[in-house]
Amino acid sequence: MPSLDDLVKAVPRIYSGCIQVLDDQWRDLDVIAIPPEIKDSSDIVDVYAKLGELKDGVGVSQFKDLCTLALQVLSLPASNADAERLFSKLNLMKTKSRNALQTPSINSLIALSEAVKFQGRCINVTPNQRTLTSI
Repeated sequence: MPSLDDLVKAVPRIYSGCIQVLDDQWRDLDVIAIPPEIKDSSDIVDVYAKLGELKDGVGVSQFKDLCTLALQVLSLPASNADAERLFSKLNLMKTKSRNALQTPSINSLIALSEAVKFQGRCINVTPNQRTLTSI
């Protein structure tokens, strides 16, 4: 099995632990019997979440570092399109005439805008308590 060294070097902020420990956990995947409910899962996030819960004979998580790294790498966005959309929305909201808007108000406006987008028309929007208290 190849080493995870190159991956760790590509994302240095995600994993700052001992690369040898990570590599050992990676190589152990090949020699242990992984339970079928983990092995047969089609959801890779679910696989690593369940692998992280596996304990050895002493009750220590066998793959804690590996699973933490894998889940963090899997959570990285494939592109920055969402961030670009958010900045575009921010620029439309905070104009010269609305430059006194504070961060909590902008957060609430963006959250309400997203809620309208996902829930349909604004008649059907049900803001959560956090959004209501930050307005």
